[in-house]
Amino acid sequence: MLNQETLPINYVNSSTYMLPTLHSFKGELNLYLGRVENNVGRIVKLSFEDIHKHASLKDLEKEILASGEQGCFDDNGVVPVSIVNNGNDIYLYYVGFQLGVKVPYYMFLGLAISENGGKSFGRYSQVPILDRNDGELYARCGAFVEKFHDLWHIWYIGSIGNGWTENQDAKKLPLYSMRHGISKDGINWSIDNKLCFDFESEDEHGFGRPCVIYKDSIYKMFFCIRTYSSGYKLAYAESQDLKQWYRKEHMLIEYINSQTKKDFDDQEKCYPNLIKLDKDYLFFYGANSCGKAGFAYLQVPEEFI
Repeated sequence: MLNQETLPINYVNSSTYMLPTLHSFKGELNLYLGRVENNVGRIVKLSFEDIHKHASLKDLEKEILASGEQGCFDDNGVVPVSIVNNGNDIYLYYVGFQLGVKVPYYMFLGLAISENGGKSFGRYSQVPILDRNDGELYARCGAFVEKFHDLWHIWYIGSIGNGWTENQDAKKLPLYSMRHGISKDGINWSIDNKLCFDFESEDEHGFGRPCVIYKDSIYKMFFCIRTYSSGYKLAYAESQDLKQWYRKEHMLIEYINSQTKKDFDDQEKCYPNLIKLDKDYLFFYGANSCGKAGFAYLQVPEEFI
């Protein structure tokens, strides 16, 4: 049975860090985060050891990537979404934000590359590697990238319809779904025409950055759903071919969704990310206000994944 005694959740309160993204390189485990101040993000890196000790994160963070140049797609902030080792290089995929005039903002996927083990990163390009197209005019972002069977795979969030919707208070909200694509180099992508899955109710209007692993001969996706009524909540899906996904219940997701901490994650849980340790998995997720309230993590025995 899953409970706080058998599977304790560690809470890290923060008003600045969001989108926790785990990465392991040559035995070193780090967490990349978007540090958001005045609604502008930059990417910082922290060691998991420091986080686990609940050390002062601000004093230990290292800046990895700042906002782009004026007029570029990422001139109003950047946040990390996925990190992949490519030989001796590290590929850091990030979302770049740019403010709009007739719409609130635009979000597109950029790439930064490290050639020195993560000590520093440089932009691959001043333009997105997933730029707008006729069907996705406002957002192609929220990506997870991984290599399976000698191919790079991407799952990302792309705008649909007119790209925007409104809640009952007439606040504009993004309208987007999830797509999949493949690549030979992790940069140039061939995208499937079919969506990964549809909305299951009229309350849903989007999805959030997923994370995909292969276990027990099944591809498993942990992701989040964005709703009109209650913001983000964690969800789960399975696939046999990495393209067609089936949303299902999962005991770990049900357990995390059932645990709440007042003024922390009692309204939202979002942007799950996990990584395999020796015998366990490390599972992170963001809290209220799209993760601006902080993040939480738990070490999960393999049988519960």
